[in-house]
Amino acid sequence: MYRQRWSEAEGLAPFLLAARRLGFAAIELSHILPVEMLAGLPAADLQVTTLHHPCPRPPGWRDTDMLTAADPAARERAAAALSDTIATAQRLGAGTVVMHLGQLEDDDAETSRHLRFELEARQRAGLRHSKAYDTALARFLSWRDAREPAALERAWQGLQPLLAQAREGSIRLGLETGYHPHELPSPAGMAWLLGHAAAEGWAGTVGAWLDTGHVGAQDALGTARWAEWWAAVDGRWVGTHLHDHVGLRDHLLPGLGVLDFADLRPRLPQDAAVTLEVDWYFGEDEVAASLARLAAWGWPLVGWPRTVAHGP
Repeated sequence: MYRQRWSEAEGLAPFLLAARRLGFAAIELSHILPVEMLAGLPAADLQVTTLHHPCPRPPGWRDTDMLTAADPAARERAAAALSDTIATAQRLGAGTVVMHLGQLEDDDAETSRHLRFELEARQRAGLRHSKAYDTALARFLSWRDAREPAALERAWQGLQPLLAQAREGSIRLGLETGYHPHELPSPAGMAWLLGHAAAEGWAGTVGAWLDTGHVGAQDALGTARWAEWWAAVDGRWVGTHLHDHVGLRDHLLPGLGVLDFADLRPRLPQDAAVTLEVDWYFGEDEVAASLARLAAWGWPLVGWPRTVAHGP
């Protein structure tokens, strides 16, 4: 995300210089990077610890290419891109790949799309606590919960061969918590996936990835609460994207929003990958001030690699 301060024509160089000035030792490569930009990554530059699928972004990539998609061709494209991401991570020496599993498709577009719009619009207008909001939320959750199991079954079937590839390359996969209410998995869906992973011997290869601003936004909507995520994952976090939020506005610097990062710190394993994922418009002085706040709250310090992402 932060790389977007500069034009694409400038490549990664100005982002890498800024990361070094801020004191970062490592970076996360994101899904906005085209093949040619990734090819220009200097071999001796900052360590790459994490890649965000799809990285590099394949030519012609469509956001509807998801492991949860009903269309087999879309699932195949998503799986091929994830395989390439895992291979790229192994080549670059990164130990972690984070990915969005997918989202529910609009089989009843008018109902689901209108409900999502109503929830977000009422929340932004300060109408979160109303009977009308509660009615819309209940209808949306009913729609989501009825359709998620089939989507997760498709995703799990497509993911299993890639888990073998990841294990062979000593790569851990993190399934990211979503921002939009129809993004999967839900907390219950994440518990289902992690349960299958444990039962089939993949617990060390795949886990959950906490995106703090995403979960904050979901909590603000009521579509998934913090307590639900803590219970569903039960400590099985692979890593985290750190950013703050106010209502549905996320990717804020930690300390500018409502999250208690001191409380979040002990909830993650010591070996979790950590990426600071903040918007491009913040100046380096503002980022440095946020890093000082994070240090005062207990992270990321020794044993917690500080990384900065440059993709949305």
